[in-house]
Amino acid sequence: MTDPDLSAWRGQVRRGNTPAELIAHLRAIVLRMVRRRVLPPAFAPYGQWDDEAAEEIFAAWFADRLVGEGQLIALLDRSSSAAGLRGLAERSVRQHLLNTADRSQTRNLFGRIVDLLRGDPDRFVTVGAAARAAETWFALRRPGDGADGAPTWSGSDAQLAACAWSLGDLVVVRYRADAAKLSPVLDTTELDRFITGMFVASESALTPRLILSALGSRIELDEPSHEDLEKAPAQATNAPPPDVQVVRDDTARAILAQLTVRQREVLRRGDDPVAAIGRDLQCSVGTVVNERRRIGDVVTRLSADNDERDALLNIAADRLYLQDDDA
Repeated sequence: MTDPDLSAWRGQVRRGNTPAELIAHLRAIVLRMVRRRVLPPAFAPYGQWDDEAAEEIFAAWFADRLVGEGQLIALLDRSSSAAGLRGLAERSVRQHLLNTADRSQTRNLFGRIVDLLRGDPDRFVTVGAAARAAETWFALRRPGDGADGAPTWSGSDAQLAACAWSLGDLVVVRYRADAAKLSPVLDTTELDRFITGMFVASESALTPRLILSALGSRIELDEPSHEDLEKAPAQATNAPPPDVQVVRDDTARAILAQLTVRQREVLRRGDDPVAAIGRDLQCSVGTVVNERRRIGDVVTRLSADNDERDALLNIAADRLYLQDDDA
């Protein structure tokens, strides 16, 4: 795409139209993020990234964030160039993934809290009925007289958090070591201990919402925030150390220097259909396949292992991508 394309897209979106070329470009940005391995596996719908997962994430990001929240025009307005659009789009995708992970985590824990409170009437009783589970008051059943005398919580958020911290360390389970804080959960026994401890420490009836809030003060279950595109910091990725990156960048330049003009174009086109590449380059399908093999031979010769080979291919393709934007 070019800067005039960006200006034209901005005008069309303002008129209520979404160009198919813009949608295809945004989809390509998400796909490149996946293929460059800049997103942790914890973000992936099925625990690993592939083209199917990239398509699913693109569809949700575009529908929920860009269209549903009206951020598409903001994305275009704040992009002064083609390269700027790509950078802001990548940042927006990362924030969307963070928000999605936070919402799923919070929703799951809330449901488990409600299930535990409702599923053990011998220990937990309803103090006050409400239309929504989040607003229903529960208390520990008192021996002999139920929980009629339990007062409802009226303290501050700070006092509620203090009760939560008084319960000692929580054993947090993480399903993947690389998931960082995206998937901290408590097993059923630990969650039950926390809920019971909150009733004892607060000496009050509590709602599931209050219990979740107290738990959030311990394992950072904050509601997801929607950051401004201009102010949002870049999210951490699994990029290699700077010294390794410098070496790989230099190696990628050496790879490109050894490729012909046609081989560079084949590499730039990535995983486009072979027939389409051949048609545009006015050569046969067999020629495109052979050019890909020759590119692979050059990269393999300059790579230490398969992981580095994949990284170098991505870096070399990115350099061509940037050159195309700057043209």
